[in-house]
Amino acid sequence: MGAADPSNMRYGLVYQCQTCGASLEISPDAVVYICPYCGSASSLEGGGVELTGLMPTSADDVSRDIAGFLRSKAGKEARIRDVKVLMLPFWVVRQRVKTRYNGYRREYRSTGKNQYPVYVPVKGELDEEMTTIVYARAFEAVFGLEDLKERILSRLREAGKFDPVKAAKHAKLIAPEVSEQEAIERAKTIASETHRRRVQRMTTKLFDCYTEAEPLSTRLIMYPVAVVDYEREGRKYRASADASVNAPDRVLKAELPMGGRYRLLVAMATAGLVLLISLAAVLSQAALNSGFVEGEGALLAVVLPPAAAAAVGFFGSRRATAEHRVWRRGKRFQLPEIPVEAEDIIAKLRGGLP
Repeated sequence: MGAADPSNMRYGLVYQCQTCGASLEISPDAVVYICPYCGSASSLEGGGVELTGLMPTSADDVSRDIAGFLRSKAGKEARIRDVKVLMLPFWVVRQRVKTRYNGYRREYRSTGKNQYPVYVPVKGELDEEMTTIVYARAFEAVFGLEDLKERILSRLREAGKFDPVKAAKHAKLIAPEVSEQEAIERAKTIASETHRRRVQRMTTKLFDCYTEAEPLSTRLIMYPVAVVDYEREGRKYRASADASVNAPDRVLKAELPMGGRYRLLVAMATAGLVLLISLAAVLSQAALNSGFVEGEGALLAVVLPPAAAAAVGFFGSRRATAEHRVWRRGKRFQLPEIPVEAEDIIAKLRGGLP
């Protein structure tokens, strides 16, 4: 296979396959082209690219499975408007990740009725091999992308040599826009953030957290996904599905209409949680009156119950009045996603709990 010369290949959004000469329409940001006519794949910097992946099933099979899912979850009124089967590119980066950390954990100990904080040093190292899935598109977002990454991780052993010609009969081939080196850098960042979050759960205060990541192997994998648009009673919803042959479960993530039963369930769950928090507030008040809790513990006992009740009431009412709920494979009950800022606040409060 001849090396691909970008200056000779690019004509706007049209590229010429260096093997068969076919004209290919590819994103201007693509770093690899995949020819659906001869099956060749090459980097635009020059040199061939080895593709692995899972083959797609037919669009009819995908539509039939999705229609069955929607009948059971969204009702008989749900109608599929569009199903697009795409072969999406991902880099699989395996690396050795080491993180050294230093901080302390605050614990509370009691002497009779008195309670005092103890600061326990936390120091150590995390050392493990980590496999990270990096989406190889620069600016596109796909509904259910994180769920798809989990599915790819679970089926990596099934991925074999990929045939673009056969795959193109059932799906649209999407060219990678992220280079191998960029994927390695992104995987390092993901690994560092993963270890930092793990260490933060172990400590009240983190002083140092330094991560080193050594890449061990990389490969480019093509995975089929079905992007679905459907409607029910005039409202539009989305879903994503595993479009590979022999997929264990087809639908990965879906927006579902909010039925009256679900709204009632959320309202009852919210009321129950608020009631439990109220009972906890009564118990904490009794502990305060008895003098059992003092200092920072007393402040938390006063502040936390009303704050928690307000948060539960807010998120519960927001969920109960939402236009749709999100269903994800393997997760029976979906709570609203918590912003990163809120997670940081919760982590700090948890660190101060007796």
